[in-house]
Amino acid sequence: MATASNRSSASGVARRAAGFFLAAALVVPLACAGDDSDDADAGTTTEAGDTPPGGTEGGDPEGGVEGLEGVELGDPGEAPAAQMDSELGEESEAEGGPAAVAADGTVTVDGRSYAMEEIAACGNAAEGWIEAVVVGSGDGEEGRLDIELTPGEGLATQFAQWSGPEGNYSTSFLQSGDVWLGFDDEEVGDQPYRIDDGRVVGAAALTARDGSRSTVEVTVDVAVPADLAAC
Repeated sequence: MATASNRSSASGVARRAAGFFLAAALVVPLACAGDDSDDADAGTTTEAGDTPPGGTEGGDPEGGVEGLEGVELGDPGEAPAAQMDSELGEESEAEGGPAAVAADGTVTVDGRSYAMEEIAACGNAAEGWIEAVVVGSGDGEEGRLDIELTPGEGLATQFAQWSGPEGNYSTSFLQSGDVWLGFDDEEVGDQPYRIDDGRVVGAAALTARDGSRSTVEVTVDVAVPADLAAC
C-alpha cells in the first residue's frame, strides 16, 4: 500500500510486557568470502529483494503497517499471547521509532471487546492520515491492531490488520471515486475507517491471512495520541 513520505520519530516510553516490539527494518546483504584459493569460489552472496505488494491472497502486505516497518508480527499463525517476550515502548525508542504511549479506546472483534492499552503512531490527524500499532487485552486474551489511513482525492487507501486469539486477519482498502474496494476488489460500501473528532473509528470485515477467506468484523474506536508526530 502506498504511504506518505518524510517520516520522523515520536518520543516517550510506555513500558509494557507485550509480544510486539519495534525494531529497525534492516536489509543487509550477506556475503561469504573465501581466500585466494579455489575455496573462494564457494562463497555466496544473498541479497534481500523487495517485498512484493501482495504478500498474501487479496494483495494484503505481510508484517503490518508499512510506515512502522520496525513493528513485527512474528509468525502469522501465532496469536500475540504466544509472543510475550519484549517491551513495545523500549524497543521503539531504542531504534528511533515512534514511542508507545498509553492508549484510550477499544477494538471489538466479532463481539469480543479489547481495551487498548498502548499505541505507537505517527501521521497528521488534521489531514486524516495515521499509521498506528495498538495493543490491548480482553477476556484475558491479547490482541493487536495495525492500521494505516492514507487520504487522497478520490484515491485514498487504507490497511487494517488484526492479530489475536481469533487468528490473523487483514485487508487493504482502496477508494476509487465514490466507491471503496476491499478483498478481491469487492465493493465494501462506506469508508471503512476514518479519523473523527480525534479518534480512529469505523468498522470493516477483515479477511483471514491463511487463505481460508474467512472474515471477522473489526470495529475500532481509539483516540489519536495528543502529541502525534509526523512520520
